[in-house]
Amino acid sequence: MQAKLCAARFPQRKPGARPLNPLIAAYPSSDQHAMIIALLDPEREFVRLCQALDEPELATSPLFATHEARVENAAELHAILLSQFESKPLSHWREKFRTYDIKWSPLPTLDEAVRDPQMRDCGAITNFEYPGHGVIETVSSPIFVADSEKQKPRTPPDYGAHTREVLTEVGYSAAEIDRLIQSGAASAKEERRRN
Repeated sequence: MQAKLCAARFPQRKPGARPLNPLIAAYPSSDQHAMIIALLDPEREFVRLCQALDEPELATSPLFATHEARVENAAELHAILLSQFESKPLSHWREKFRTYDIKWSPLPTLDEAVRDPQMRDCGAITNFEYPGHGVIETVSSPIFVADSEKQKPRTPPDYGAHTREVLTEVGYSAAEIDRLIQSGAASAKEERRRN
């Protein structure tokens, strides 16, 4: 997410590759949106999914009627689900999944995620003054601790900024640290500035 906020480019993963479990998997819709279904209680939910697909007979087919049959015939089930989901737009599936109480979610692309206003409204993406670069957007820490103020984003330490401190804490003497730095086995910020 942070790389995307800084204009990085990534290849987009495509849903539809055959998953181990076709009932917890990503699928494309006909309008090329990705979505994921998550049937966590398939003994009850598979019947509802079949109804949402307008294929109620799948639920009683010997190929898919039991957990064991669905595992054994996972490739066939995936092919059926893929062809169904690819045949209709995301708006159709959104309505069907709501009607039949199917756990699902649209899968935004990184571009969509970083443009999502909710990411800013909830503080997941925030502005940050980055020395030498001006104001940039950054991903805020997801950590909240009761009775503590949330830490604001800050720049990372320079490379080698804490080398001497850390090596001292683990028992190296000043002379040993100097030798490690001079040999190139360790790097310290002040030595890098001089070179």
